[in-house]
Amino acid sequence: MNARFFGTPSALRPVQLRGFVLLMPFFIGAEPTPSELACPDDAFLSRDMSDRYVWLSLPAGATAGHPFLNPFSPDAPGLDVGPTLVVVAGDDLMRDGNREYARRMKEMGKPVEAVEFPGQQHAFFSIRPWSEPVDEMRACHCHIDMPSMPAVSAAAGEAPPPAGTVVEDIYGFLRVLNDGTVLRSAAEPMLCPATFPKSHPSVEWKEAVYDKAKSLRVRMYKPSSSVAAGGEAGNNKLPVLVHFHGGGFCLGSCTWANVHAFCLRLAAEAGAVVLSAGYRLAPEHRLPTAFDDGAAFLRWLREQSVNPAAADVWLTEAADFARVFVTGDSAGGTIAHHLAVRAGLARATATKRGDLDPVTVRGYVLLMPFFGGVLRTRSEAECHSEVLLNLDLFDRFWRLSLPAGATRDHPAANPFGPDSPDLAAVDFRAPVLVVVGGLDMMRDRAVDYAERLAAMGKPVEVAEFAGEPHGFYALDPGSDATGELIGLVSRFVHSCGVKG
Repeated sequence: MNARFFGTPSALRPVQLRGFVLLMPFFIGAEPTPSELACPDDAFLSRDMSDRYVWLSLPAGATAGHPFLNPFSPDAPGLDVGPTLVVVAGDDLMRDGNREYARRMKEMGKPVEAVEFPGQQHAFFSIRPWSEPVDEMRACHCHIDMPSMPAVSAAAGEAPPPAGTVVEDIYGFLRVLNDGTVLRSAAEPMLCPATFPKSHPSVEWKEAVYDKAKSLRVRMYKPSSSVAAGGEAGNNKLPVLVHFHGGGFCLGSCTWANVHAFCLRLAAEAGAVVLSAGYRLAPEHRLPTAFDDGAAFLRWLREQSVNPAAADVWLTEAADFARVFVTGDSAGGTIAHHLAVRAGLARATATKRGDLDPVTVRGYVLLMPFFGGVLRTRSEAECHSEVLLNLDLFDRFWRLSLPAGATRDHPAANPFGPDSPDLAAVDFRAPVLVVVGGLDMMRDRAVDYAERLAAMGKPVEVAEFAGEPHGFYALDPGSDATGELIGLVSRFVHSCGVKG
């Protein structure tokens, strides 16, 4: 195939396309293949997700057999290609379609070769750019010409990685070397696409620093009108939802596109002020640092409510500090649990002193909390290794975030571990809502947590979203399921009311 640059005649130069590399090409036929039918619902690229891609990308009314996606459809053009390499992943729902493409092209006498990577999921090379399979892909006998991925240091900005062996690697976004060096990528992950909304027509938002010394920020969101669904009779101020993002205590930010999109929708549809607070990450700052930062944010919020000189009017004119709720996603849900425990243990002392806290936490919402334990639950043991959020990944999060040498029974991970506080003695005066996903590896542990609290007489309720994976609201903030979740949170908030 030849092409020419545009320009003056003397500047024309032919461009020779010497070959093509198809990395798990997105081919879809009219009938599903066995690998598509066998794909688990919680896989990174599931049938539901691929069907949505097809619906959104093809011309209106077209089916999956359209020649844009099916190279062998009756309307597809003739195939006259140069040397082509097809890279196939063994656990990819596209696997059989990719194999069939390579087989049929070879039968036509085309110069096509296929290389398969068993046990790998769709787009493994972009999920974990520095992993061994990617090195094998670069060095395979077909001579894939791929540039090395740059490393980014959190402290020094973009830089090549120093000499050393990678001992921990979380999808290329966080790498720990054997000398203790921590390398972080500045890029947001694939689950934060640029298509996520950056604004909402009925929500205002801004950023602030709540701890300058530690460079900790908060993104604040509020409905554009001061009179919203959250206002009660005679009070146009809105309940406050303090939100902590997820990421296994090692990844994530209140600035990530998926967290931002979720908080925009939460503020709009729950009729609330949403405060998405950042916290320091492991392994640079191991637990309980994240819990301490969460407590520090509540102290900052208290200062906003009582100190006009330090207050941000943008926040205080809308926020009802007598109706504060702590919410958290995954690791953020674990932060919410520990803040509830700290508040319950401190309440008796404060009551004896006659303290009256101007910031009143009325409830806690734990969205698929990230709890651990040495003994595996059934949902953990049955988790598919090919899903994005799998058992191996969660174990790595605990290794990197817990104090050095600690096991998953450490109090930071296991609420019922041997050294954890006796929750029966904790005053859970504010109700707790625990949200679980039917396809979440953490499901059984979160349900057990709620059931054991209920058996102790604590005010707890659990809501399960059947068929939903871990963090579905962060993976797809615009989905119907996310809308149902926000409705649930809104009802919980308003059911708590204002109690003495």
